[in-house]
Amino acid sequence: MSVMMLTGNYMFISMLGEEGLAAFAIACYLFPVVFSISNAVAQSAQPIISFNYGAHLLHRVSRALRI
Repeated sequence: MSVMMLTGNYMFISMLGEEGLAAFAIACYLFPVVFSISNAVAQSAQPIISFNYGAHLLHRVSRALRI
């Protein structure tokens, strides 16, 4: 794994320079944060949508999906 990281970093520096490598590193650090937030929203909405769908309150389901 470390050899792959070293090779990847070397290629990024040779093609994009240090700024390109820094931008890639920032994107790699931000991805888990964005994924965690979107995953939390999806998991929080699931019981609300399921309950209203089971109760045949489809207008509430569509409202929850829009939010």
